[in-house]
Amino acid sequence: MATQGTVTLLGRLWVLDLIAAASGVYVAIGDGTTEPSQADTGLANERFRKAAGIYRDGEQVVAECQVTEVEANFGWKEIGLFVGGSDVAGSGTLLVRALVDEAKDELRTVTVSFEISLT
Repeated sequence: MATQGTVTLLGRLWVLDLIAAASGVYVAIGDGTTEPSQADTGLANERFRKAAGIYRDGEQVVAECQVTEVEANFGWKEIGLFVGGSDVAGSGTLLVRALVDEAKDELRTVTVSFEISLT
């Protein structure tokens, strides 16, 4: 017998806690323009990676890092959030990939933030 059920609030919070407890959390930035897909395992063309902080905030998980004036100064076209990774490009498990259009230069710092919720 197969049936559908509803994931409870406590069940969703438990999954969010698992994500928030992940190690090796990295934000990756690239200039690839391939449309994101559920089958993605990495960025199309990763050019920069930085460790990120991660925590649960209510019914969401937030992961973020600051990219300083001297980092990643190129035209950003894609960003991704990895867990279980290292500072090696492509390492870890890709949780989120998105296309962006950000002309980052040496005149500013940019905070990259991912907010993950389960509904």
